[in-house]
Amino acid sequence: MKKKSLLGLLTLVTTLTLAPTMAEAKDYNEMHRLYNPNSGEHFYTANAAEKQQLVNAGWQAEGIGWYAPLSGNAVHRLYNPNAGDHHYTLNPGEKDNLVNSGWRYEGISWYSDTNKSQPIYRAYNPNAQTGTHNYTAKNAEQNSLLAAGWNNEGIAWYGIKDEATEAPKVRTTLTIKYLDEQNKEIKTATTDTRTEGTTKTYSAPTITGYQVSGSTTQKVTFTKKDQTITFRYKKNATEVQKYTVTTEYKDTTGKKIQNSTEQSVEKGKAYTAKAPTISGYTLQGNSSQTLNNITSNKTIVFTYKKNDPAKVYSTLTIKYVDEQNNELQPATTDRQLEGTTKSYFVPFIIGYQASGNINRKVTFTKEDQTLTIQYKKISTETQTYTVTVKYQDTDGNNIKDSASATVEKGASYTATAPTISGYNLQGNSSQKLDNITNNQTIVFTYEQTSEPEKYTVTVFYESTDNQFLGFGPTVQVAPGTSFVDEAKEFAGYTLKSAETQTVTINKHTLITFLYEKEN
Repeated sequence: MKKKSLLGLLTLVTTLTLAPTMAEAKDYNEMHRLYNPNSGEHFYTANAAEKQQLVNAGWQAEGIGWYAPLSGNAVHRLYNPNAGDHHYTLNPGEKDNLVNSGWRYEGISWYSDTNKSQPIYRAYNPNAQTGTHNYTAKNAEQNSLLAAGWNNEGIAWYGIKDEATEAPKVRTTLTIKYLDEQNKEIKTATTDTRTEGTTKTYSAPTITGYQVSGSTTQKVTFTKKDQTITFRYKKNATEVQKYTVTTEYKDTTGKKIQNSTEQSVEKGKAYTAKAPTISGYTLQGNSSQTLNNITSNKTIVFTYKKNDPAKVYSTLTIKYVDEQNNELQPATTDRQLEGTTKSYFVPFIIGYQASGNINRKVTFTKEDQTLTIQYKKISTETQTYTVTVKYQDTDGNNIKDSASATVEKGASYTATAPTISGYNLQGNSSQKLDNITNNQTIVFTYEQTSEPEKYTVTVFYESTDNQFLGFGPTVQVAPGTSFVDEAKEFAGYTLKSAETQTVTINKHTLITFLYEKEN
């Protein structure tokens, strides 16, 4: 019983949240490792609260298994409601296969390091029923399990190295000043921000009318504190007179179509400007212009003509749906040039009749479009009857919920008696009705042999953001019995699942009511 209670609590805890809870911001998650001494299962979680709840329930905490990054490739977590254990996988295909086999998907638990810093090894125990997989960052543990008969399943995912848990390095700012011999700023100071420990060499920029005094480079290693370096300049004895040549790019109406450029040119020199290619326009005239013996500020203008707009292709998607917008056959597509008009014939679908014209005309535009053709189901009502199957003891009392089937007029129906715990069937294990023309009842009679086994039904309330709201009643129910429960009200929450849930009990069952927190 202790094993079941530990597994049951783990099932409830996993619905609370898979997100880690951390007292302070970190750039990694500590992956807690726990062990169930009853089932032999190892459990892994980044959630410290979930870890503590399991420890309180009797699980053994085994410390930090590895460190996981805050982002990367998702590692999925699944729960087997029959065996009561968990599985973790980086492989979406493996996850989907397990879900299709009845496992319950519990979301993304943590992430695998894309830099592949620390391998996390996976081993499989072919002799165990639960706790069949083990995950470890330690080579020694992996090799020990393999020597004991476990199967090597390679690397499951990657964590980050232990060094990642050290205090993060800080980023500080270097200010670079440019001063003349009188400590006057001749160029606006620049800054550079880098991580502590980074080393970089900075070069003094060229400043018109000045030359660098001293070294033209300075090597700086960033520390925990901001720093300042200074490049000093000496003013040139004679400054060369220069003029500005502005190059403009305009369309045929004189409108500017690209930002102007400026070039400083010494007095008496020549300057040649080249016209760039501008998307959507064609240059008018020469691709270059030259000015000789420049003695004043000048302007060069390149003129472009706007190209005619090009027509584009777009896609039409044609959907075939019924009155409830259910797809009746796969959608088709057609791709045509903008402005094209085309008629589409409405296809025949067996059992349905199209609404509207049998031809639909569509004009293609620049944007993709969707044409939805709706069909109405053709009525083919057939007379049917109900066959009710009852399961009673020798006193005529119902010992299992009745079953029913809808059968067409004149058809046959065969019912097969199920095995009911604590009872032996009296008579044939199947009964057949032929040529059914009215409602019929089949009765299977059982003789009680012992007190039937009962299953535990637990009611659980949680929110859409994985917050635990409370438990409902826990009851013992006979196999095959329908259990009905109604949702409770919680202040500040709105019920999102059905108000009443009815479940036929054939195993230990958890019923969950889902609520959404109100704004």
